[in-house]
Amino acid sequence: MLLSELSGFIHVIELDENALLEALKRRMSLDDTEQQNLLRKDVKRLEHPLAELTRITADLYEDKVLGKINESTFTTLMNKNEQECQRLQAQYDESRGRLTAIEGKILSLSKWTEVIRRHKRLEDICRADVEELIDHIEIGESDYSSGKRRQEVRIFWRFVGHVSA
Repeated sequence: MLLSELSGFIHVIELDENALLEALKRRMSLDDTEQQNLLRKDVKRLEHPLAELTRITADLYEDKVLGKINESTFTTLMNKNEQECQRLQAQYDESRGRLTAIEGKILSLSKWTEVIRRHKRLEDICRADVEELIDHIEIGESDYSSGKRRQEVRIFWRFVGHVSA
């Protein structure tokens, strides 16, 4: 069962790897390039005000040292600056994290096809192959109602989720 499914993956990859990757992205909800573009724009949009706040902080310190502003004004402005910086940094980190996660999953899909290709001539499967190819296997309860033992086995391949039953 494992080797026949692996052969099926290899066949599909050889026919049209790009179509397979696009299908896998859709299956994993990674095909939303519009969402990725929005996240990239959000990250870019937040970089400027964060840099500006850093510059303002430096200017505030300089103004305080030069005596242009008093301690009370400095403290008030620094607190506001710091709060805004924390708010923007949280937004930046959230958008950057989501984008990085999506990009990592897409890269993993490409690596997955490389792993499958390496196993193109596989005739027997060893533990190392199983660990590289399969995320986990679920084995259902035994059913003897037909007089024969039947048991559902579900294989969860890495990066593509549940494939066989």
